[in-house]
Amino acid sequence: MPDKFLKPYLYVVCSLFLLSLCIGFLTPHQVQQEITKTLLTYFSPLQSSTQLQVFLKIFLNNYISTLLSLLIGLLFGIGPVLFLFINGYVMGNLVAFALTKVSAAKILLAIVPHGIFEVPAVIIASSYGLWWGVKNYRKVRYNISFRYTFHLPLKRYLNIVVPLLVVGAFIEAYITPFLIRAFI
Repeated sequence: MPDKFLKPYLYVVCSLFLLSLCIGFLTPHQVQQEITKTLLTYFSPLQSSTQLQVFLKIFLNNYISTLLSLLIGLLFGIGPVLFLFINGYVMGNLVAFALTKVSAAKILLAIVPHGIFEVPAVIIASSYGLWWGVKNYRKVRYNISFRYTFHLPLKRYLNIVVPLLVVGAFIEAYITPFLIRAFI
């Protein structure tokens, strides 16, 4: 469970994610189509991969992106904000575009099983990154030290975010394809 002091940062990050999700959802159809096409091209090599390779690629992609979001948070919180906004925007685009092709139930079936682990992992990592950025700003602006808490975001990342990413990648690689084949 994240620390109590993180609560306001979680609110900011969740609000930003929901806002960017809505903006992505409301983006014109042509933009959604282009983003979807680009993502399909980017992820097409996964189609010829084994489930273990898919799991490792998904996990490593999510691990690296959330870790970078956290670490770039030291730059006054800019990294996590951009990372979260882009992710929410792209997800909103994908959902809106997919709704023109399949039902909402099918989209939920494809997203929710792994998303309930990956989205909280992204939100928690981004919240700690934003918190870190605010602490660093205070250090620079007001000369307030935060050395004693410097290790905390990394510790939480390893103890909370990484396990969520492992479970999410496992579900996305092994369970989601089964659900899609069975129900879609």
